Amino acid sequence: MPTTFQDEVFKQRLSKREIWINGDINDELIERLVVNLLALDETENDRREPRPIKVYINSQGGHVREALAAVDVMLSLNSVVETIAVGKALSAGLTILMGGQSRKAFEHSTFLFHAMRTSDWGILPDVESRIQHNKYLTQLTADLFGNRTKWSSATWLEILEGGRDRFFNSREALEIGLITDIIPRAARENGLAELPAPEAKPLLADPQASPTLEILTDGKVEIVSEEVPMVAQAQEQEKSSAKAKYKKHNKK
Repeated sequence: MPTTFQDEVFKQRLSKREIWINGDINDELIERLVVNLLALDETENDRREPRPIKVYINSQGGHVREALAAVDVMLSLNSVVETIAVGKALSAGLTILMGGQSRKAFEHSTFLFHAMRTSDWGILPDVESRIQHNKYLTQLTADLFGNRTKWSSATWLEILEGGRDRFFNSREALEIGLITDIIPRAARENGLAELPAPEAKPLLADPQASPTLEILTDGKVEIVSEEVPMVAQAQEQEKSSAKAKYKKHNKK
């Protein structure tokens, strides 16, 4: 099968030690992630300080077990792993994000933390066994978040056991330690934002005063030495014109 332009782009990014996660967290995605992580880490075993590996995440979530397995691998590498949220890191996607030694996000990223969703069925002993295993995974997740954020494991466990969705924006995630930094905008954007605002002007400016005016009254010229507002000047001119027309009409 011929390679597409998109395939070539992802290969180029992989050569720059960048991995992209997009979509559901499932067996296939985690297999590809783990293989790439191990391969990139192995290529720089001879370096005293291997270059970091960046993992970009845009995922609506998926399987918690697979996400925790990926975190185990990320934390075992010699290379530093940096995770970056792009758009959304929900549920299991957020769990993978926690595997980064540094965790970043773009300004408008969204994060979701919630309890596992299961629909177990079968004979009672098997269901009870799976429930116990899910409780174990829940505790592992709470411990992971407790160790890498400002909130304790007990706090995260309480959220999980409450069974409700908990959304965070980038600012909230930074405040509690889900992420360590928000990626700033380009310098040109910051420069535009920092430009001083133009001087505010009222919608209706005050009428400006005019210099010494000459107003025609009864056919004579009078010099008015005081300054008269432009509006008043226009009104006087209209009155003078009306008077002149009235006198001309009467002479006829």
